[in-house]
Amino acid sequence: AVLGAGAGAGAGGVLRGRQPGPAPPASSSASSAGSPASPPDAPGDPAVAVVGYAVSLTGCPGPGGDSLADGAAVLRHSIHLSSAAHPPSGSRYGYRMYAIVHPDAKDCMAEVERAGYEVLIRDVPVPVAEIGGKFLREKVGSNGCCGEREYVKLHAYTLVRHPVVVHLDLDTVVLRPMDALFDAMLEGERGTGARARGGDVPVMFGAPIFPRDRPIDAFFTRDYNMVKAGRKHVGVQGGFLVLRPSMEAYRAYSDVI
Repeated sequence: AVLGAGAGAGAGGVLRGRQPGPAPPASSSASSAGSPASPPDAPGDPAVAVVGYAVSLTGCPGPGGDSLADGAAVLRHSIHLSSAAHPPSGSRYGYRMYAIVHPDAKDCMAEVERAGYEVLIRDVPVPVAEIGGKFLREKVGSNGCCGEREYVKLHAYTLVRHPVVVHLDLDTVVLRPMDALFDAMLEGERGTGARARGGDVPVMFGAPIFPRDRPIDAFFTRDYNMVKAGRKHVGVQGGFLVLRPSMEAYRAYSDVI
């Protein structure tokens, strides 16, 4: 259902989390830092729930670089066409857009706001000096495209106003609704109907999602395009994560770092 310019192969998996604890207080939900109110959630659509869609932005384009507005607008439009706000899609879920923005990128966010995103200025959850492991503390700054700033995407877990959040890279297009994933996460809590059983969800090697004794807290894809020969384990593609927001999970990931 998702096409990403930088995405890995489409084999997926399921994260079965702990039994959810009590809901975090309303004050723990994320809010924008000085940005105007975001557009309303697809007014009037018959959505059973509103899904948060988030991108993480860690820096501004350099001179002559690509505009962030193009990718932001195309992604949002593709999500709109795959939501309850667009009845021909057949989706039962609404949407709301977020840009989780590292402070280094805050000066170029006006065009992203105009594209319909609520801008959330968020620093890394753990400063480099406080990272526990010596190797990670010394190497993370030069790792990948964005170093430690990559961790700002963990703030997607703080969007607890939504039952589900989808974190995507900006160079992504949503091709069709992902209701089967959302149903498996949400209806699985309430019953055992066809939607809750997740029968329409393609899982790696055909592994069954059910039976299970715990809720599904996330879906992910493996990043086979990035694996090195001889490496036993295949990493998770960070450009596509479907997750259940939770302040408990956010703190747990921060503690790992």
